[in-house]
Amino acid sequence: MGSEEALDLLKELQGALENHVREEEDYVFPAAQGDLSDADLQQLAQRVRETKARLAQEKGYTLS
Repeated sequence: MGSEEALDLLKELQGALENHVREEEDYVFPAAQGDLSDADLQQLAQRVRETKARLAQEKGYTLS
C-alpha cells in the first residue's frame, strides 16, 4: 500500500471514529444516563476502564 493510500485510509478511519464518538456522546450516553442508576453507571464505567486496560496490555500499549 502506498503512503498516499494509507493516508487516505487513516483519514477515513479518523472520520468514522469521530462520528462514532459523536453518536455516543449525543445519543447513547444521554439515553443510558436516563435509564441507569448512578451505581449502574459507575459499575459500567469501571468495566470500561478495566476492559480498556486489559486490551491495551494485550496489545502492548501504554495508557496515559
